[in-house]
Amino acid sequence: MCIPTCRAAHRCTAAPPCAVNPRAWNRSGPASGAHEGRRRLCCVEQSAEYYRALLDRADGILTILNPDLSWRTSTGRGTLEMGYPQGFDPEGGVFSLLHPDDIEQGFAGLQELVAMGPGATRVGQVRIRAKSGRYVEFEIHGTNLIGLAPIDGVAVQAIDVSALRSAEIELWRSEERYRELVENMMNGVWIIGPDGRTVFANPRMATMLDTPLHDLLERSVYDYVDDEQKNVIAQYLARRQAGLSETYELCLRSANGVPVWVLVSTTPLAADGPFRASASVLTDITALKRVEFELDNARQRAEESSRAKGALLFRMSHEFRTPLNAVMGFAQLLERLVDGAAADYVQRIAKAGTRLVALVGDLDALRLNEVSPASSMGLVTLAASTEQVLAKMLPAARHADVTFLTGEVHGRVTADPVRLEQVLTNLVTNAIGASPVGGVVTISTSVNDGRVRYSVADQGRSLTVAEQERAFEPFADPAVDGRRSSVLLPLIRSAVATLGGATGVECPPTGGSVLWFELPLA
Repeated sequence: MCIPTCRAAHRCTAAPPCAVNPRAWNRSGPASGAHEGRRRLCCVEQSAEYYRALLDRADGILTILNPDLSWRTSTGRGTLEMGYPQGFDPEGGVFSLLHPDDIEQGFAGLQELVAMGPGATRVGQVRIRAKSGRYVEFEIHGTNLIGLAPIDGVAVQAIDVSALRSAEIELWRSEERYRELVENMMNGVWIIGPDGRTVFANPRMATMLDTPLHDLLERSVYDYVDDEQKNVIAQYLARRQAGLSETYELCLRSANGVPVWVLVSTTPLAADGPFRASASVLTDITALKRVEFELDNARQRAEESSRAKGALLFRMSHEFRTPLNAVMGFAQLLERLVDGAAADYVQRIAKAGTRLVALVGDLDALRLNEVSPASSMGLVTLAASTEQVLAKMLPAARHADVTFLTGEVHGRVTADPVRLEQVLTNLVTNAIGASPVGGVVTISTSVNDGRVRYSVADQGRSLTVAEQERAFEPFADPAVDGRRSSVLLPLIRSAVATLGGATGVECPPTGGSVLWFELPLA
C-alpha cells in the first residue's frame, strides 16, 4: 500500500511500512520502533533504483509530498483512471483535490504523521475529486520518509475503494432487508445452539412464548417444554447435528404455563463445517389443535351415542320379535281351526302382527345403520346365516303365502355376523313384500374371482330401468306392490359398502327382480 522500500530489490527482512492497517487516521500509530526505523533507513538509502521503478508501476495514486506537505509529484495507474496525466501538479496543492468535508481531517492526519518521525505510518479514508468532478472514495496509506534519501518527504498511496464500499453498502442494505423481514414475520424464528440455548429469536417467537425478547435470548428451549418432552427435544437436536432437516408438531409451554402447539420446520446450520446451530420456523397451530381436539371429542361422543342407540334398538327388536313370532305362529294355526266370526278375528290378529313385524324390521334397519361394522368382525358362513334368517322370516312368509326356495348357498366371508344377518333379513323382507300370493322367493349364491354373490329373487313386478337405477338411493319414492326399497335398500347398500362389498339389482326377462350383494371370500 505504502512504499515497500527494499523487500524486492535487496531481500531485506524489514516489513513494509504498510504492514500496519488501522482504519482511521486518529487510531493509527508508528509501524515500528527505533530499530525498525533504522532498518527502513538502510533499505531506503539503497533503493533509488527501486523507487524509480515503483513510481512507474504503482497501484492507485502514489503522491510524494515535501516535508512541508506541499506537492512534489504524483504517479500510478490510478492517476490516469481519475483523468489526470502522470506527474500532474494540482493547482492549489494536493488538498485542493479532497472533498471539502475531508480537508481538515486529511491535513491533521498528515501533520501528525510528520510529527511522529521517520518510519511512521498512518491510514485513513478520504474522497478525491476526479477530473470529471465526481468524488471517489480512497483509502490513504501515508509513510513518513522525511530525511530518508532519495525521497526525503512523505509518501502517500491512495487506493480506490469505491467499489468495495458500494459492495459493503449493498451487503448492509441486504442484511437490513433480511433482518426487517425476519423481525416482522408472522411466524416465529428460533435459532438454537447445540446445547439448546437460544442464539437468535425474532419478536414473534418471543410473543408466542410470552417472554420478553431480551430474556428469551438468555433462555434454553428446554425451559419451554415439559419434562417428558425434553428427551424428544434432545433427539431432534441430535438429528440436526446429523445434518437432517424435518417438519414436526410440538407442544411448547409459554412462560406462564399455557400450552402452545407449533408446527416446526427446522434445518441445521453448518456452513460446510461442524454443526453450529438449528434454525427453525415455527407456526402457531394452537387454535387449529383446539378445534381438532373438540372435533375428536365430538366424534367420540357421537360414537358412544350411536353405540347406545344401537344397543337400545337391539333390545327393543329382540323384545318385540320373540312374542311376535309366537303370536304369528298361533294365528296361522288358528286360521285352520276356526271359521266364521272367529276366523275374521284371527285374520285381524295376523294382519296386525304382520304390521308389527314390519315395524320390527324397520328397527333392525335403523340398528344396521348405527352399529359400527368393526365392532365384532369374524368369519361368517353364508349357509348358516341364511338358515337362521329363513327360520325367523318363515311366519311372515306363510302369512303372505310365499314359499322359500333355497339353492346352493356356500362361501364364507369376513363380516360382523349381526350386521350381515340383518342385511339378509332385509333382502328377504323386501322380496316377501314384492311377491304375489303363492309366489316363490329364491335364494342362491355364486362365486367368481374370489368374491361371492348372494342373490334374492322374487316373482313380483319387474322394476323399470329408472327404478333399478334409483333402487338403492336414499329417500327414493316408495315402490309399489309392497316393495319397501325406499326404507331397506339404501341401508343395505350402506352396510354392505362398509364390509367392502357391492350391491345391485337385475330384472330377468322371465319377470320379477333379483337383488344381490357381493363380498370378498374369506
